[in-house]
Amino acid sequence: MARGRGAGGAGPPRRRCAALVEAGARAGSRGGGRHRPGARQVLGWAGRDRAEGAHPAQSRRGAWWLGATKSVVREALDDLGAVRVSLSDGAVGFLRPDDLDPVAAPEPWVALLPLLDPTVMGWKGRAFYLGPHALQLFDSAGNAGTTAWIDGRVVGAWVQNPAGVVELRLLEEVPPAAHALLRAEARRLTEWLGGQRVFTVYPSPAMVNDSM
Repeated sequence: MARGRGAGGAGPPRRRCAALVEAGARAGSRGGGRHRPGARQVLGWAGRDRAEGAHPAQSRRGAWWLGATKSVVREALDDLGAVRVSLSDGAVGFLRPDDLDPVAAPEPWVALLPLLDPTVMGWKGRAFYLGPHALQLFDSAGNAGTTAWIDGRVVGAWVQNPAGVVELRLLEEVPPAAHALLRAEARRLTEWLGGQRVFTVYPSPAMVNDSM
């Protein structure tokens, strides 16, 4: 069963995730502690994972968030009846048994996110949304610069010129329709900032290179 929902995929409503956490509370903790998360912890993590990323939970991500081993997280998910599904990159994800319906593709969307945004920083595995651009989007200390998104993938960065106008720094060719949406979002952000310059304390290579 392929279930490849990326950051731009449509996910369940937040009330589903709240119900998932509530189910975890009823299941109770088995062993607890840093190295053996209980059912409540795992369900709470899985609920947040789905609410924030709109994709199947992954054991490696849960181990990262919970400070546990992947085998312990997998065991807890098995105890809760989580269903294994295959993701588009070949990795294994987990879904609740009542959340197996096909997901419709979302409407096209774009976003311009700021420095250190948790959407960019909050993942251990980032290849599914950064693609080949990781080295261009983070500074030497691992801090994320600004990012420009199309349908759940990062395609570049953005900066402001001396007048405060938002300008795009794209790292790949994008479809004309998506490019038009990005330009419109840049104009909207320029108007919203009203000439205020955003302090770029962590500029990425994509932000510094004005030849893009």
